Amino acid sequence: MILRKNAVYEVEGARQRVVSVLSVRLVLFNIDEPEKSLPYLYCKDTFVDLLNEEIITQVDDPFAQLALKPVEPKSEAEIKRDGRFKVIRALVQHDSFYDPVVRGKLVAEAKEEFGRGEKFIYKWFRRYFERGCVKNALLGDYEATGVAERRYKVKTGRPSGGIRHSKAIIQDEVEEVVKSVIKAHYLDNSKTIPQVYDHVRTILFDPPHCLPGSRIPSEAQFRNYIRKHYSDTNSQLSRLPKKVQNNDAQPITSTAIANVNGPGSRYEFDATIVDIYLTSDYDPSRVLGRPTLYLVVCTYSRMIAGYYIGFEEPSYHAAMQALISAMSDSKIKRAHDLGLDWVTADIWPTVGLCEAIAADRGELMADQLEYIQVQHGMSLETPGPYKAVFRSIGERRFGIIQGGFKGQVDGVVIGSNVKKRGDSDYVENANMSLAAFERILIALIVHHNQFEDLKRTDLPATYPDEVPLKPLPIWRWGQENCTGYMQQIDEVELKVALLPKEEATLSNYGLKACGLVYRCKAFEKLGWFHRKGIGASKRPNKLTVAYDPRCMDRIYIAISEYNDKPLVAELSEQSESWRGQSLREIELRKAVRAKTDEDTKDAEDRSLSNLQRLFDETNKTQRDAKKNSTPIGMSKTERKRGIENNRTEALRAERAKNPLITSPDEQGGTYTEPCTLSESTDDFEDPDILEQLQQRSCYE
Repeated sequence: MILRKNAVYEVEGARQRVVSVLSVRLVLFNIDEPEKSLPYLYCKDTFVDLLNEEIITQVDDPFAQLALKPVEPKSEAEIKRDGRFKVIRALVQHDSFYDPVVRGKLVAEAKEEFGRGEKFIYKWFRRYFERGCVKNALLGDYEATGVAERRYKVKTGRPSGGIRHSKAIIQDEVEEVVKSVIKAHYLDNSKTIPQVYDHVRTILFDPPHCLPGSRIPSEAQFRNYIRKHYSDTNSQLSRLPKKVQNNDAQPITSTAIANVNGPGSRYEFDATIVDIYLTSDYDPSRVLGRPTLYLVVCTYSRMIAGYYIGFEEPSYHAAMQALISAMSDSKIKRAHDLGLDWVTADIWPTVGLCEAIAADRGELMADQLEYIQVQHGMSLETPGPYKAVFRSIGERRFGIIQGGFKGQVDGVVIGSNVKKRGDSDYVENANMSLAAFERILIALIVHHNQFEDLKRTDLPATYPDEVPLKPLPIWRWGQENCTGYMQQIDEVELKVALLPKEEATLSNYGLKACGLVYRCKAFEKLGWFHRKGIGASKRPNKLTVAYDPRCMDRIYIAISEYNDKPLVAELSEQSESWRGQSLREIELRKAVRAKTDEDTKDAEDRSLSNLQRLFDETNKTQRDAKKNSTPIGMSKTERKRGIENNRTEALRAERAKNPLITSPDEQGGTYTEPCTLSESTDDFEDPDILEQLQQRSCYE
């Protein structure tokens, strides 16, 4: 077995340092009793045997880091260390320093040469072997100087100008009060030192203490006591709110991509209220308020994969629309609908299911997520409250995007919401519609993905220097060289799974959901919408549909016993007034129409009252006229028998009064008796299709 110099072993209950290894012996030094010990010889073979039998064991060196301790050049500590080593150099470097006779002669020579006493030489001789046989072993223990806790009987320091605080010492009874107040009001409630000191002073003045002013500590004494006893890390952390302790005060020990395989492996998304007031798309005079913005960000590449902008409150419904945007090419279609034809899949390639999603608990606690979680194996990460640090990448993107449009458009929220004298009202200046702002938002996102300078150093060492450190190049490189490829999924299937659901009712007009009517060609072929009770006998009463609140032009019919795959239903012409509008716009316009209808109700009620009054007066007049003109004794049969003659006379009188009709005498022709129409029995209803088909089959 090889024994090494400077190793520390436990021998007979004491730690011994091997200060020299000779041919058959070892030179040991007892570091547990350095003041009394001197180097001594120990049989090497015996030491090895005891070491193999584990009677002697190797232990850690308590002074192992002393050799690495930095010393300021030309400092007093360095000068003293070098001076001490110069005195004992000949002694510790001699081959026989362990021999008492040789050591005594060397000590005498050092005394004569340097003028130092024997006590000084032996002190640093022992210190040298105790602390690792290195030059730094001769440094002084400056950190251990002073008194840790000195108790005074009288107040120290410069005398005060008067008797106030002249005898104040924070000890015994006063110290107990100070500690209790600090624990109750300083550590737990984050009050200021003057506020805490007021509590201490009040308690010491009041019973049962009733101390005079000369014994009550001053605020300076109180501050010094806190600095001396409560300046450690735990005390400082305890003054912070819990959410600040868990987020802002914790040390940063890793990076966001430490456990991320590659681009598309993990998405973060969060919401914020945008600092801008928007107006209505169809009526710019109507201010709609501040919209909600969701961003879905790839943790690895910092690509903004998808977004949601609208007036839904931060909730599951808005979050799922952002996820659909991130996982499908609907964002590309939306950009084209808004006139941004230059936005293509090449510059926004984030399509497919990721492996993990990090978001707030409230946004992911829904039954719809079982589809992507169970069926596709996607994991959901939901940190606790106030854990924004776990989604720091997404949080940072909000500042970048909002900083892109501030100062460029009107209606941006500036400063506090308290309007100072002469300031412009940003709400009054609002003129940006939701569609126009969405165009700007898409352009900002695409610009960020292509050109945002990241200056990152946490990417793998294999990342080539020739590839720019920007989100889109990192995404492309990672898709080719890293794991974490995204899963492909049908867009309609994804929308049916994640979009908000609604029970649609069926009638002859089609499917009715959210107050709008839709037509589905697949169900029309099944004859569900035929009238005369034909379709009603075949169709169900309700179906589950999914809808996109941003545009209500179509809905998505979930899989049921009537359809084996998701179907798309388009907006019917009966709801043409709402085409191309969001659900919020539709609800707003319906509310305006309802208010308009309500405003005309008074005039309508007055008109109905006048009409009813006319009915009553006319009925009374005609009933009285009939009663007065009917001959006495005329039967009902006689009255009915004269209807045709009475009609002929009435027609002749009508023509005589009409100036547009020339009389027969003036034309020189003969008068022709008008043709009387027999009473029709036709109800003018639509023909029965089944009856016509049956008649046709009979003839054939």
